Amino acid sequence: MHERRIEDLKYIFRGMKAAILVEDRDVVISEFDRMKSKELSDLIYYLLAACKERSDFKRVIIETKNEKFYVFYHNNLFLGVLCEAEINFPLLKRLVKKAFKVIRTEKEGNEPKSTDEIDERAKKFF
Repeated sequence: MHERRIEDLKYIFRGMKAAILVEDRDVVISEFDRMKSKELSDLIYYLLAACKERSDFKRVIIETKNEKFYVFYHNNLFLGVLCEAEINFPLLKRLVKKAFKVIRTEKEGNEPKSTDEIDERAKKFF
């Protein structure tokens, strides 16, 4: 179920290299190898816990010369996205927001609604 959502994100957002979706401390889906996924999940869990103690935040960004790793947080879910360094960040934010909305809808047992306007515009753009 969530695998398809990650593949949809990668199709629409071509600068995305890999992703990890974690609920609480459990890896739901990861495109990183199994050992790295668990380590990455734990690392991000503790990083987010430390950030939440200090302030309300929406994302964490780790930058290198050629890549950026974004961690988006929503309720008890976090989505880590490894991207090329030069990306369309506003589009990524919109797509992640949509992904969280779809995941929440699926968890509630409802079928997600058809692709919304943002997805349609993104598909036409790419």
